Amino acid sequence: MEDKWLRKLIGEGSLEYSEELEQKALEFNLPVRRENSRLVLQSPIELLVPEQIKCRFSRELDIEVLWSIDSTNSYLMKKAGDPLDGYRICLAEQQVSGRGRRGRSWISPFGSNLYMSVARKFPRSGSDLEGLSIVVGIEIAKVLKLSGVDGVGLKWPNDVILQGGKVAGILVEIGPPTEDSFYVVVGIGVNTRLSKEDGLQIDQPHSTLEGVADLSRNSLAGDIIQNVVSGLERFVQYGFASFASEWDEYNLFRGKQVIVHLGDKMVEGKDAGIDARGNFLLSTNSGLKTFNAGEISLRGAS
Repeated sequence: MEDKWLRKLIGEGSLEYSEELEQKALEFNLPVRRENSRLVLQSPIELLVPEQIKCRFSRELDIEVLWSIDSTNSYLMKKAGDPLDGYRICLAEQQVSGRGRRGRSWISPFGSNLYMSVARKFPRSGSDLEGLSIVVGIEIAKVLKLSGVDGVGLKWPNDVILQGGKVAGILVEIGPPTEDSFYVVVGIGVNTRLSKEDGLQIDQPHSTLEGVADLSRNSLAGDIIQNVVSGLERFVQYGFASFASEWDEYNLFRGKQVIVHLGDKMVEGKDAGIDARGNFLLSTNSGLKTFNAGEISLRGAS
């Protein structure tokens, strides 16, 4: 639940000191210190503001901004049975149980980074969801590139990479199908800033936008939602094949020697891109091999 005094502290930068206020701030790991009779926020925090996010949209979309939640994906998945016409979108200042691909946790400190989920229904008739997560990755990479983030790219299937580390991740989940539709939730996390302590909790190479581009959280959130929704609309209408040619522009491993990990099995070869369905293509000594997104973890070969 949102705390009005913490919001006031963040907005004004300092408030009259009280032990209760300090304790609340520390519960959210806010960088505060006591200076005489004041509790001072040591570094500014840009809170998410729905109106500032929505002004980046080219169409009317409803969004919900939450203070603290287990996971934005879990929140929207619980609404799978509710009526939905169009899109259901939520963002959070903090996730206490953020989730990433392959069962990993997504470190989600309060008031930094972006944590959001977008839900919509896809018709069962004629729907093919293969390549959907790649589409979202492409759209996020586009936004970052247009925002002045140089060197951003993708590692199959949908990791957004900057300076050798993961700067954004995507988790696509599908609810129980109904007679005529699939309920799909697309979770997105973007690292804008991480403390050293938060970074130590991440078990894979990662990066942030801090020091790379000075971007407003609200503007970036709005631009990502706008692009992802537009991408999903195009995906529904034309399928993944209309995005396949865009993969090469962002593929950081194109033509490089890589290792595909498939359970306990490892296959080495050269990244040959993707096919029209979004499957990974690996050129090996025994020919071209195809891998499905649900089974592959890709790492640069030594």
